[in-house]
Formats: sequence, C-alpha cells, structure tokens
Amino acid sequence: AAAPARAEAAPSSPAWRAPLRVSIVDDNPDALRTMAFLLQAHGHAVTTHADAESALAAVDAGSADVYLLDIGLPGMDGHALARCLRSDPRTMRAALVALSGYGQAADLDASFAAGFDAHLVKPVDIERLLGVLHDLDAVRGATAP
Repeated sequence: AAAPARAEAAPSSPAWRAPLRVSIVDDNPDALRTMAFLLQAHGHAVTTHADAESALAAVDAGSADVYLLDIGLPGMDGHALARCLRSDPRTMRAALVALSGYGQAADLDASFAAGFDAHLVKPVDIERLLGVLHDLDAVRGATAP
C-alpha cells in the first residue's frame, strides 16, 4: 500500500466523480457550521456531529465517503475515533481527514498512525480541503470494487 500523500497542491476547480457524503466531527459549532456550509455549496451531502460518540452512533444510519475529524474532541479524541472507524467494516474504506491546530511532524505521524489519509492544520483553507477531497475521491474511484 502506498504511503499517504502529504502534497500541498489543490486543483482550482475539482471535477467530482459524484457528490461526496461528508461527515464532519468538530466540537466548535462555528467551525462545524462554516465547513458544512462551504462543502454543501460545492455540492456535497454533509452531516455534522459535535462529538465522537454521536458520529459513531450515526454510522448505523449509513456511512460517509469522507470523515473530517477534529483531533481535540472532548471525550473520545479524533485519533481514537479514527481507529474505531478503521476497525468497523462499514467505515473502514472511508477517507479520513484529520483537522488539528497542530501541524508538527509528530502530529502528522500520530494522525497517519491512527489511520488518517490526510492531516490539515486549522484554520483549514477551503481550497486546500477541496483539493484533498478531490485527491481522495480520485483514489477511491480508482480502487472501488
């Protein structure tokens, strides 16, 4: 398996295979609303959760293509949530993107060790996020059964 990409480039106008189902988990209500609004404006179906427990409970209703997870969640943190999602057959193939205020090499290493496909430092630039989602969508399309 190839190592997760850490590229910084973002396409100016991504061409999506199909709208993505994105689940955002962040305990900051303003960040949650803003990110949801921006992704919906780009045609994606978005669900939001303020904590890991509600995100895991929602998996029963259907999994997402991509999970955007804040690392500093109360209770179960984003790394533990990522490990849970990776171990669940319903979500193990979903793309996982870490959202964190920390971006040192050790922080990225911890995210990739927990199963994340990408690590973005807050505040997240929407064009950068769209570029990462586009890249993950392209990989998902190339490896779909």
